[in-house]
Amino acid sequence: MKDDNERLRRRYERERTARLEAERIAERGMRDLYVANQELDRLVATRTSELDHARREAVRMGESQAFFLRSLSRQVRAPLNGVLGMLELLEAELDDPQHGLWVRSASASARDLLQLVTRLVLFVELEEDPPAAAEVEVGPIVNRLRADWTRVAMAEGTLLLVDDHTPPLTMVEAPTGRLEQFIALAVDNAVLLTGASFVRVDVHFDALEPSENAASSATGRRGDLRIRVAGDGGVDDAQSDGFDLVQTIAMVLVDQLGGHLNHRSEADDWFFELVLEAKARVADPATSAAE
Repeated sequence: MKDDNERLRRRYERERTARLEAERIAERGMRDLYVANQELDRLVATRTSELDHARREAVRMGESQAFFLRSLSRQVRAPLNGVLGMLELLEAELDDPQHGLWVRSASASARDLLQLVTRLVLFVELEEDPPAAAEVEVGPIVNRLRADWTRVAMAEGTLLLVDDHTPPLTMVEAPTGRLEQFIALAVDNAVLLTGASFVRVDVHFDALEPSENAASSATGRRGDLRIRVAGDGGVDDAQSDGFDLVQTIAMVLVDQLGGHLNHRSEADDWFFELVLEAKARVADPATSAAE
């Protein structure tokens, strides 16, 4: 009996000692965890403050860069326009074909430089916060494109065909002005950089629920807006840098429009197509008249 009691006492002491040791370990672990959490909180606060400061500096530098490039653009474009005007006058006065060729070459270089400056400024503006999205009617945008670019394309020796296949009152949701900028950039690129003899622009509305009479039954439905630009010709080495800049600007516009780009480029045939999925609708004429 006495031996049993002694054995139980020793067992109790061992368990008590083990429990006390476990409590000490747990308490030490909790203290270490508390210290580690405090250190982590301080580290997070420091890194957050540093990131906020870096973000503010990046915004400030971006604004300064945009202001500088816009100012530089105004200072460069004014004298360049003057140079182009004087070259036109000089070309009209020259009788020597060789001198006329030199003047035309100088004019082309000045126009390329002016176009490059304009695109750089556009790129900087696109990097800023995009305007709020709004519904705009597709038809007037296409009509303005046709009016603004047909004569320009003809002067460059390019036949420009612009066809709007969308139903009347087709509306698209897009940041204000961005759709016009994308189409104009696409045509500008096609006419001035690819050397195309013809460029075709087709605009389509694809209702999400196809039917036999899409033009009438699409009213009120949402659908995809597809803008396809196609042509012949290619980009030569002298124009490749300008083409790359246009591609960069185009991708920024595609991202801001919330669409995606399909494209193909062969030696003498190319196209690219902007697709805005479920961002277009055909408005009800009666509702639009009431508004």
